[in-house]
Amino acid sequence: MARVRSLPAAVVLGALAVILSPTASADRLSFNYAQADYVEAEFPNAGDDFDGGGLVLSADITPTMYGYLRGRTVSLGGDGNGDADLNAYSAGIGFHRAAGGNDVFTPFALFTVEHLALEPDGGSDENETGWGAEVGFRRAYGRWFQLDASAKYYDVNDLGNNDFGYQVEGQIDLSERFALSIAYEDIQEYEQLSAGIRLYFHSPFTGPD
Repeated sequence: MARVRSLPAAVVLGALAVILSPTASADRLSFNYAQADYVEAEFPNAGDDFDGGGLVLSADITPTMYGYLRGRTVSLGGDGNGDADLNAYSAGIGFHRAAGGNDVFTPFALFTVEHLALEPDGGSDENETGWGAEVGFRRAYGRWFQLDASAKYYDVNDLGNNDFGYQVEGQIDLSERFALSIAYEDIQEYEQLSAGIRLYFHSPFTGPD
């Protein structure tokens, strides 16, 4: 999957270009959203590509703490009827706080329980459960674009190994409630590109942002 392997340099260059650009005022960076993604992924040693979909739900529990759920499934072969399905589920608690009292730059940390399930056609399923940690920042550029960058660590035993990685994600706001998202994630031998649509909402626990 040459196009996925060529993404890191492009993503890094794009991120640097945005980081070095002038920053305008922005609304508070929201951690209250639901997101649906199309996912394309690669294991370099698998000899094939995966594609599938995913859902993410994030909501503030307090002004500085949020809950996080993510589920993704990808199928070997890229046609949805491949030789195996890999399902990944995350559930956790995160913390965020605007730096310097402004709404433009917000560091965050997320701690999750991770579950991986490999379901080969005609074979026995394999399941592993572990944990993950992520530390990064969310930064707004004007009222139409924001960038997330984070470092990650996963400990999910045999299926996931104990791996460090990173993720870069950009969101383009279409309105106050909808945004387009594109993300690149690299966790050792696993590379993932996703594109999706995000819906922002008011948390039932904290009210309007």
